[in-house]
Order: sequence, then structure tokens, then C-alpha cells
Amino acid sequence: MVRGSWTKKMFIIGAVLDGLVAIVMLAPSLEALALGFDEPVLDPGYRFAMTFGAALMVGWTALLIWAAAKPIDRRAVAPLTMLVVAGLMFAEVLGMASGFLPALHAWAVLVFQMALLVGLALAFHAASAQ
Repeated sequence: MVRGSWTKKMFIIGAVLDGLVAIVMLAPSLEALALGFDEPVLDPGYRFAMTFGAALMVGWTALLIWAAAKPIDRRAVAPLTMLVVAGLMFAEVLGMASGFLPALHAWAVLVFQMALLVGLALAFHAASAQ
């Protein structure tokens, strides 16, 4: 495997996922479907928070696209992304513990995010190998 190709793939996967999540965050009906809500959450405070978060998600999408262009040189984006994913996981655990997020949907996302963490760790290691 060409040095950096795994890292580039993980950055592209991350960018695609972040872009999709941003769209879901901005579309209440899609969000309800994705998170297992009975109906879209339209509370103005919640919508503000989701729009605010979506802006950050779009920014991280751009960062991952930028990192994919030079995956070896920009490999430090992998552990930074791992911090973000870990933070999202923590928020989901809190949401599940509070009863806001349905457990089945939260666990499905958490398992997927754990796989993403492993992939990013392997990507960073691969890009750092001398």
C-alpha cells in the first residue's frame, strides 16, 4: 500500500460522513429518522444548537478534505479528529443516559464511531511509519 493511502481514505471517509451529518443536522425530518425520534424536534433553542453544530461539522468536513490532499504532511488531523469523535460519543452517551436519545440508535452510532476511531488511529500510525 502506498504510504498515506489509508490515511487519505480515512480522511475522505470522515469528510463524507461529516458532510452527511451536517445535512442531517439541518433537516429536522432526516434528523428524526436518523436518531429514532417519533417526530422532528422543532424547538427554537434546539434548532439553533443544531444549526450551530452543523456549521462546525461543515468546517471539519473542509479540514478533512484539506488533510486528504496531503495525508502524510497533515496526518496530525487524524488524532485531532479522534478527539472530536470522542467528544461526540460522550455527548451521545449523555443523551442516551438522559433518555433523550433512543438507546438502540445511540448504540448503533457509538459502534460505528468506535470503528471510526480505530480507523483513524491506524491511519495516523500508517502515515507516521518511517
